[in-house]
Amino acid sequence: MKPADLVVVFIEFTDSSNGKVRPAIVIKKLDDTLVCFRVTSQFQNKSLLIKEHYYEIKDWKFAGLKKKSWIDIGSVAKIILADTSYKKIGTLSLSDIEGLKNFIENYYGYILG
Repeated sequence: MKPADLVVVFIEFTDSSNGKVRPAIVIKKLDDTLVCFRVTSQFQNKSLLIKEHYYEIKDWKFAGLKKKSWIDIGSVAKIILADTSYKKIGTLSLSDIEGLKNFIENYYGYILG
């Protein structure tokens, strides 16, 4: 796994120990942990506040997704690889990698290294 890879993996909800299997974008891989942003196809019914931290994946088919999707940069998921299985489904296009980087920089107000 490397940054910008899309995986399908079990991710816990931010407010409980429950969760679901969903797509995620790898931010980085540590020794035994994937650090990811969640990917969602649910956008239209979200509040404006939530929509502000969703990056639209332009080349979602190229990335291996089945429908139009967004990356939620509002929280990070840490997945212990020994505790779960995952499957790589694709990789963001170069255009989406650059777009996501710019989106994060604008949202958080600093430049990523």
